[in-house]
Amino acid sequence: MENEKEKTHIATNLKYLRAINGKSLNDVANICGKSDVAVHYWENGTREPNAVDIAKLSNYFDITVDDLLIKDLRFDNAEFVDINTDTVSIPVLGIIRAGMPIEAQENIIDYVDIPREWTKGGKQFFGLKIKGNSMSPKYASGDTVVFESTEDFEYANNKDSCIMVNGFDATFKKFNINQSGVTLTPLNLENEDGYTTTFYDVEQVKELPVKVIGIARRKISDIE
Repeated sequence: MENEKEKTHIATNLKYLRAINGKSLNDVANICGKSDVAVHYWENGTREPNAVDIAKLSNYFDITVDDLLIKDLRFDNAEFVDINTDTVSIPVLGIIRAGMPIEAQENIIDYVDIPREWTKGGKQFFGLKIKGNSMSPKYASGDTVVFESTEDFEYANNKDSCIMVNGFDATFKKFNINQSGVTLTPLNLENEDGYTTTFYDVEQVKELPVKVIGIARRKISDIE
């Protein structure tokens, strides 16, 4: 499994086999006792199944382990079957649970495609379904926002970001940092819902804590 070519084939073969057999991510996940997210990461090459899971997959799809790992099963009589390897699917979450890494979140409500080139350098992404109007009119309730995963405050500075405060579910605000602390600003300040700017000093950022978990990269409107 150390060979890069084998890694590529296990990812593309799994996606191809699932597609031609009409199986969902959940179908494959149940066979291996894993989450949909785990199978998703196998298919985009971010993670690899272990030896036990590979054996289960080969048995499930009725092929040999060698074929699953080594052969490019997308070729049939020398004809290439295009399964659109220029994009990868990322999970869209209804909420983000505090204390859980993105890849461990289970409340997946959809998947969206992003350009594969975005993931160069090991970058990871997730989607979040927006509820409420604190970031309108730029982002409306029902929009899906694609976030690049990061915990870097400087990288997120002055960007629309997904933030976790005090161990609660994630909130979506414009993030700013300076020597005094961080400020979370809703874009919709002229409202009847009481959206206000919140400031956390350096001590509060550390003790609560305040954590950045992603920066907004793309909006997908609910009406599109």
